[in-house]
Amino acid sequence: MKNLAIAFVAALLACIGISLALTALGVGKDVAGASATALFGTIPFVRDSLDHLANKRPGHSRHTILTIGSYALPARRLLLYGILLQYGIMQFSSVLAGVAIQVLDSSQQKNLASITIFSVLINIPGMFLIGRWVGRRAAASGVITVLGIAVFARLLGTIVDLVFLPFFSDSLAGDVLGELSNFVTAAAQIGSGVILFSAAGLLGYWRGTHQRLGSYIGYLLRNVSDETRKAIVDLAFEEAERERLQLTGDARIAPTHGMSIPAPTPG
Repeated sequence: MKNLAIAFVAALLACIGISLALTALGVGKDVAGASATALFGTIPFVRDSLDHLANKRPGHSRHTILTIGSYALPARRLLLYGILLQYGIMQFSSVLAGVAIQVLDSSQQKNLASITIFSVLINIPGMFLIGRWVGRRAAASGVITVLGIAVFARLLGTIVDLVFLPFFSDSLAGDVLGELSNFVTAAAQIGSGVILFSAAGLLGYWRGTHQRLGSYIGYLLRNVSDETRKAIVDLAFEEAERERLQLTGDARIAPTHGMSIPAPTPG
């Protein structure tokens, strides 16, 4: 919890500093604000980095290898990280849309179309990847976690637009707030976003559940030497080849663990 608080404060200070710096450089306040708040999506990475550094401190217990059971993460951490990551992705898409609007200098209708295009092209794949991550690492309640990320990330994005964007006076803020000022429009935005995020997230979750064992094996391989990693891969290949020969009834010799085991003969 301490490292999470430090990561949050660091992201907040960086958000303020970058917003001021970009504004001083002549970047539009709306783009500067969206760019800065996107940094909240880095909180999970900063927190994990702090945890990793803490494990390396002198006197700290040696880093242990996680079992396949302890490799899974609790739902509350997945939910918090997922919301922050998806919010950061949403803000990043807003930055790109803002840059496109300023470069093209088009009408309000085209501005909103640009926002929609960048939102679909970036936010949906981002939510898919987050859902896949949840599928790989969830200890329980994975579907509920994905749905919670979709709902709260979309709500957080709209709330920030309504509460903080008024502090920025450039055209993009005015365009967005003009649309969000209508409750029905805001509700429609939230509803459509939740539906799209949920669909993409659940699809990613389904994919991730089929990659859990592979993800854990990848984690184990990252914690061994190159020689051991190659030996494990060779062993897995030998076992797969031996099973293939058994299933096909091939009479050739299938090596396993450095030994030669004859394949079963038909009959």
